Amino acid sequence: MEAGFANLAAGIFAITVLYACALVPLLIMFAPLLAFLAYLYALKRLLKITMVEAFAVSVIASLVFTAVMFLIAGIYLFTIPQPYSHVLGIRF
Repeated sequence: MEAGFANLAAGIFAITVLYACALVPLLIMFAPLLAFLAYLYALKRLLKITMVEAFAVSVIASLVFTAVMFLIAGIYLFTIPQPYSHVLGIRF
């Protein structure tokens, strides 16, 4: 539960940094990188872990999220009947 709230708080902090960087024209190119670094820093501070562990947590969370989305998409594609389509894929 603590990790979930820390993730939420870190995400809000990263979004704030992203918006602040987007307002400065010279930082627009680096805004996503700076926001990700801010996210890692916030996770590091809130969970009292190292930056490498925060990066590992971020990568693992991304992989789990991607796997769950693929699972949901697979269930949707193989269980819900698709609408009829013409041979060429065009219906009038």
